[in-house]
Amino acid sequence: MTGFLKASILAVFLSGCAALNSEPWPKAGAGGMAEMAPPADDVAGALRARMESARARGAEQFAALDFAHSQSLLNRLERERSGQLDLDADADAARLNGLMANIERFLPPTRRAMGGSGAR
Repeated sequence: MTGFLKASILAVFLSGCAALNSEPWPKAGAGGMAEMAPPADDVAGALRARMESARARGAEQFAALDFAHSQSLLNRLERERSGQLDLDADADAARLNGLMANIERFLPPTRRAMGGSGAR
């Protein structure tokens, strides 16, 4: 009887702890709680913008494997920044910078309007 009582009290206590947690859980495979709000990092932000620009130019089609690798490297870089592993993050930022240069070689050039005409 005492074993049943202890198990019941433990179950009630644990369910109460789970109900009081106000933070939403991350999606499956999306990492831990640190990725819910990554810290502001200029280097990671610039690399993220560069990746978005490459995606808009068709990086997923022209350099699919390298682009997938660059996405995982950017996630790793942001995790290292949030974990204050600055030396590792700097090394991964340099790797990602080189990988983005390689990806951009395969992409078609961007079109820019010259002289305001907008069409060529």
